[in-house]
Amino acid sequence: MACEGPIITPRRIVICIIVTSVILGSSLTSSYSVDGAMIVADTYANEIMWETVGTPDFLDPHVSYESYAEWIFYNVYETLYTFSWNTVNTNPTEPLLAASAPLISADGLTYRIDLQNDVTFHDGTPFNASCVKWNIERAIKIFYEWGPAWMIAEPLKGGQAVADAAYNYGSDSPQFITTFDNWIAYSGAITVLEDFRIKFVLEAPYQPFIAILASSVGSIMSPSYAISHASFLGASWSDYGVHYGQQDNPMIEQMCGTGPYKFTEWVPDDYIKLDLNHEYWRNSISEGAGFIQTIQMKLNLDSNSRKLNLQAGTTDGCYWPKTDASEVYSEFSGESINPD
Repeated sequence: MACEGPIITPRRIVICIIVTSVILGSSLTSSYSVDGAMIVADTYANEIMWETVGTPDFLDPHVSYESYAEWIFYNVYETLYTFSWNTVNTNPTEPLLAASAPLISADGLTYRIDLQNDVTFHDGTPFNASCVKWNIERAIKIFYEWGPAWMIAEPLKGGQAVADAAYNYGSDSPQFITTFDNWIAYSGAITVLEDFRIKFVLEAPYQPFIAILASSVGSIMSPSYAISHASFLGASWSDYGVHYGQQDNPMIEQMCGTGPYKFTEWVPDDYIKLDLNHEYWRNSISEGAGFIQTIQMKLNLDSNSRKLNLQAGTTDGCYWPKTDASEVYSEFSGESINPD
């Protein structure tokens, strides 16, 4: 998350080669000379302007299945578990909205999870176990065919039947509605044990279950916010603020989580803006945590323009195609062609 870990160091161009792209980073600075010494003014040092080649189709983590949206999700929404910061551990074992590691039964079927008890959503709604249950069930009620709901539905007790009904008949079909309602009423797959304790029951032992809870489909949104922004009158807790199969719901354009940044503005096919959540519940000992006040992710489809903006200091970082890596990175020296 952007408020965790070391502060972004100004005046440094960072190049990371990943599978499909090179990510370039700089800082918004200007420089001038005083008695022969170079002075750098960090004009926008507490902001990040990031240019990329795509924007999300949906901002609803129970619907979206794309990386552009996940970059936003993990700053605005939080999950029960996450990945340890600055380690080589690739398992999501770090409690986030969970208060501790899960208590797993000897047969591997039951997960009992204690939750944080001092968390509020961006709209002031208190977080508790009922919110967790509501979110998982909401994702499965929507069950967008091209979305991530299958990941959480299939391991849960009785969830495979719900997934089958969605794929065979559609998640707005009478068959799905009946199967989902019966699953909610009789499966016992998700149970609120106490205000800050929840239980999940699986159909069979499934080792990646915690990893699923740590993925974007496990993002926890404010139920009260989602219900109050529903597309129909009379929306309530029991109907999750959505119709069966309603992937095109108002939360694809809204966000309200518990994370370190608040969703501020989205202009589709232009930019998304996030602002620091000054009431964020979690303390950090990491240097510079909370330093970045504003984040903008802006669409710019022209690679040359992205490079020029980076060199001019009007952006902090950008997507760069791997095929054009040689324009900015020397494979011989292993350094940037333009270290300034």
